[in-house]
Amino acid sequence: MLGDIRPFFRTRMAVLGLDEHDDGFNVENIAATRLENSFHIGLPSFSGISNSQDNQTISSVVLLTLFFRGTRDSNEGVDNALSKIDEVLDDLVNAENRLRSDIGILDVSLTDGTIEQLGDTNDNAIKAILDFKVLTVFSTRRK
Repeated sequence: MLGDIRPFFRTRMAVLGLDEHDDGFNVENIAATRLENSFHIGLPSFSGISNSQDNQTISSVVLLTLFFRGTRDSNEGVDNALSKIDEVLDDLVNAENRLRSDIGILDVSLTDGTIEQLGDTNDNAIKAILDFKVLTVFSTRRK
């Protein structure tokens, strides 16, 4: 169900030692002291994709933003960010983690990603935005 998506991502990021930037909407207002090993979960859109007698399958777009403290050498910062992104992807797309029908999550897959500088004055701080498609199932049967 939709309510399971954010807790799923929170749990997976906690396993990797990342802390959530807990502003529900504003990604840009993260404090400089919280840049390293932080993340933000955005759930901007979702839509129904199939219906059966018992279930509605929903496709959701999840924007997972990762934050990285800047380094003197911006290339080193990008390399460090890519290394952490590899860890995140390895965890999230691992079949044991992404196929969670026990909590209503049918699949998690990466659809897109970008790495960019965070703001103009944040000392080479980096944010990576990973777009995921999450399939969930919503029971149409009342209990």
